[in-house]
Amino acid sequence: MTQIRKKPRVTILCEDRQHYNFVRWFLQKRGFTEFDPRIYPSGSKAGENYVRETYASEVKAYRSQKNHKNICLIVVIDADTGNMENRKRQLDSALETIRQSEEKIAILVPKRNIETWIHYLQSNEPIDETKRHSKLGDQEQGKCKSLVEKLAEQCVHGLSPDAPSSMHDACVEIQRILG
Repeated sequence: MTQIRKKPRVTILCEDRQHYNFVRWFLQKRGFTEFDPRIYPSGSKAGENYVRETYASEVKAYRSQKNHKNICLIVVIDADTGNMENRKRQLDSALETIRQSEEKIAILVPKRNIETWIHYLQSNEPIDETKRHSKLGDQEQGKCKSLVEKLAEQCVHGLSPDAPSSMHDACVEIQRILG
């Protein structure tokens, strides 16, 4: 009798609820069911500051538990006006030891913001990743669930070449979690 391996519990460190919902819906489509949100609490700092400042402690927590718990960590931080590589370097610089290839830590960096990805998924046309797209209201956020589920399928079967480069990178990053 073969035992089905349970999916890991996912800690999602992110800037806002839209990030959290996006990743949760994506992973639910892939069979994940247990989530531990680390969402920026409203306050005076920007969400990206919260993610950068919290990243090292979340990686430390992951590393201290990974050998005896089935867990993973996904970090979502917008590139804003910068680029993906710089954001990842910022996160790496907060660690004593950078993430290792076997660690189940994925970093998703939407360029310019997560709404860029949502806009692309709605239109399915090439998109300018430097243009700012407005945040979705609370009522609108649920409307993109089917689009995110479509992306979960596309990451498996291959994204369109005209998909945003940051989305292509995210599909590669997410493989760290999926195995």
